[in-house]
Amino acid sequence: MSWSLLLAALACLAIVVAGVALVAAGSGPIGWAMIGFFGAGVVVLGKKAIGR
Repeated sequence: MSWSLLLAALACLAIVVAGVALVAAGSGPIGWAMIGFFGAGVVVLGKKAIGR
């Protein structure tokens, strides 16, 4: 398990949560962009971190 990649995935996850907050607050396009872009980063980095 790579802890540095896992930490990077968690950092991306924090940005995804911020994107969800923006969507909830009514700022849809930038929120959805953050969710999509950084959400993909969470998946890719998370898979690499656990070795899959």
